[in-house]
Amino acid sequence: MELRSFAAGAALMAAACSLQTPTMGSKDTPLRLAGVVLSVAPLGRRLEIVDAGHRHTIEVQPDAVIRRGQENLMLDQLSRGDRIVIVATEPGTENKATWIAVSGAALRLPDSAESVTRP
Repeated sequence: MELRSFAAGAALMAAACSLQTPTMGSKDTPLRLAGVVLSVAPLGRRLEIVDAGHRHTIEVQPDAVIRRGQENLMLDQLSRGDRIVIVATEPGTENKATWIAVSGAALRLPDSAESVTRP
């Protein structure tokens, strides 16, 4: 079971990394993040995640694809601790997610988000 979960996560990560990237420097260059969900705000269509120790706030586009394996998800089905891969665009300073994949079982996080981020 653990091996299947790992293989599914590896496949999702490979899919995210294989997406065709437009010319560097264009405003539509995708941003790829792989991290852990800290909070979900379905009404505001926002996620807060930690990627490599850095906190990111992500706006989820209304037409964003959210998947766990073969299953399509709604934003409110994501929860704190879910390990995810996100593809987003960066217009200005606002990250806008267009594709999200849950890549493995949820992690148990401490109550304080400060303990999982770098200064």
